[in-house]
Amino acid sequence: MRKAIFAGAVVLVLSIGAVVLADHGGGRFERGDSTDGELFAHKGSILEEVLAELVSDGALAQVQVDAIMTALGEKQAELVEAREQAKEQLQSFWEDDVLTEDEINRLPSADHILQMEGVAQALEDGQITRQELAQLRSDGDSGHGRKGSRDHGGERH
Repeated sequence: MRKAIFAGAVVLVLSIGAVVLADHGGGRFERGDSTDGELFAHKGSILEEVLAELVSDGALAQVQVDAIMTALGEKQAELVEAREQAKEQLQSFWEDDVLTEDEINRLPSADHILQMEGVAQALEDGQITRQELAQLRSDGDSGHGRKGSRDHGGERH
């Protein structure tokens, strides 16, 4: 019976940890991350509460909780570092205010960008401007889904 409780507790802890990490690591393309630390801290405090309850119930030992929290902290640091590197890479690609399809494909968030409504159309000439991407994101955020427009000369607006 004790093993079943322990197994259940471990599954619960790992599930909560996965949610915390998944929510933290998600992020949106070229958005600020001022609240990411606050979000992780809030979810981390919930996780700490759950773990403390499991220790007081005898389902987990404090040493196990410490190992879990250390592993989550290390993973968070890895995610923050990876996100910072991706951000720097994106900034270097934006130096000319244009992203090429090749540059997008080299970004960790390529799938997210390429799946945005209107991006495929905007990339018909192999590149997308900062202004076009901002407009597509704005349209997507407001739920309108405009795909950008071109005049008869083929230039984007």
